[in-house]
Amino acid sequence: MKMLMVCCESGLDEKVTRVLDELGATGYTTCRGILGKGATGPKQDNPIWPGSNVVVHACMPDELVPAVVERVRAARDEYVKTPGCRIFEVPVQLLL
Repeated sequence: MKMLMVCCESGLDEKVTRVLDELGATGYTTCRGILGKGATGPKQDNPIWPGSNVVVHACMPDELVPAVVERVRAARDEYVKTPGCRIFEVPVQLLL
């Protein structure tokens, strides 16, 4: 089992969760209003550095990971200006 941590600009979060729902990875947690700095620059949710980020944590079977990554990549690439989006994979073990 793997956990994907999708860190993306806030405008992309609904597409990410739609991908998870459509592929059957419906157990996820979304953390909104995340501030930080990455490849696309600072996101501080203020007039100088507008915008914020979202982090979506989703656990799923190993075999589902490639499809989720590919569909999120496709969703990201639909924009004229590509939004910041990174996906990290972590092995997990269900304990409770």
